[in-house]
Amino acid sequence: MRHAPPQHLLLIVLLGLHACAVLQADDFSSNIAIELFRPDNSPVLEGDTVSGTLRGQITVQNSMMQHAQFYKNFRILIPDEAGELIDSNDWLRTFTLDTSEFYDGENLVSVHVHPMNTPGTPYIADMSVQAFKIVTSNGRAAPRGDVQLPTMTIDPTMMSLLNSSLLDSKSFYTGYDAVTVFDDGRRIDVDQREGESNSAQVIPHLGASILGRFRWTDRTLPFGDSVGHLITRAHLINFQTTTDTPARIVFFFNDACGRANYAFYNFMLPGLSPEARGVYPLPSTDARILNVSHGDEIVIPDDGVFTLQVEVTNPGRLGFEFATLSTWVGNRSVAATDLTPLIRAMTPGQTSVIVDVEIPATEIQKLQVSRDGGAGATAFALWNDFDRFRDSSLPVSEHVHVSSIRTSSYPWP
Repeated sequence: MRHAPPQHLLLIVLLGLHACAVLQADDFSSNIAIELFRPDNSPVLEGDTVSGTLRGQITVQNSMMQHAQFYKNFRILIPDEAGELIDSNDWLRTFTLDTSEFYDGENLVSVHVHPMNTPGTPYIADMSVQAFKIVTSNGRAAPRGDVQLPTMTIDPTMMSLLNSSLLDSKSFYTGYDAVTVFDDGRRIDVDQREGESNSAQVIPHLGASILGRFRWTDRTLPFGDSVGHLITRAHLINFQTTTDTPARIVFFFNDACGRANYAFYNFMLPGLSPEARGVYPLPSTDARILNVSHGDEIVIPDDGVFTLQVEVTNPGRLGFEFATLSTWVGNRSVAATDLTPLIRAMTPGQTSVIVDVEIPATEIQKLQVSRDGGAGATAFALWNDFDRFRDSSLPVSEHVHVSSIRTSSYPWP
């Protein structure tokens, strides 16, 4: 049985001041099927109310040698079978889902499928997604009565491809209130202040990369500050091929309870001239997290730090121009590392440098205070990008999703 894409998950787009429309079902991939079953093997239908433990299976077709990741809201769903590389045209994974992990109400099981970025070739600019909504009832009410998945509106007139400073390449920019998130009818926001966090996490994926926003990097602790602007001049030169390419931003977002949802924005990414690629060749400056894997849990002592190891490759390409490595937990900028002295200290022939990035427990505590507790509220994307004088950013080729990053005193369910 192939799961039909859920209509209620589809992006609401602002077409005018009051008019709204729903995107088409093909925003969700017909090559991915999610099925859930009760203990008596009867199928769970989209939007059914369920409790206890369910069995499930995910089938992925026509996606050979791509990478698959499974989610229960924002936490990682681990299948029974090992391996995330799709090695057949009819690839199957089974899993167990304990619905009591969720707060009661709407919750989401979803799948991402995409090729891996390959050094020396442009970054991928889309990924496939499928999702399945259930309503759980296990006597676990959310602390503030939340019951619905968050939703998002996008004003397409405020989504812009701008000319980049890197010859004829492009950058992406969202105008004021281009992207707005709502939780049970209330507007919520991502982090905007140094001393406190907000309750939304919104991760704008372009393929396997994340597009960044304005951040202050000259403070003792850096912080994002882009009220109304979710993406601020994210350079796309490393995504551009020689021809125009269909591209899509996949917004994966959650609320204070950890409930997750999706929204999508499609655009055409113009081709890059051979002259520009000659000046800015691939592989470009990139960053890869070495000591954290997809699905890990990180517990930081209350008065301590977690040291993230990041390998910066080919820093001589764009590292002097984008000289700050920014590290993010969700939408919180938690560290800024000046790469200039590290690049200058590199020896001839050296192509990479290892950076130890300290993530303070105090920053994670701010995330905890703004959310509603439980395991789901501690799941975040952990990612890096490069900043240039706070005016624009350069995305990197990959990121990880951790099932939990929390401090040692956090009440664990």
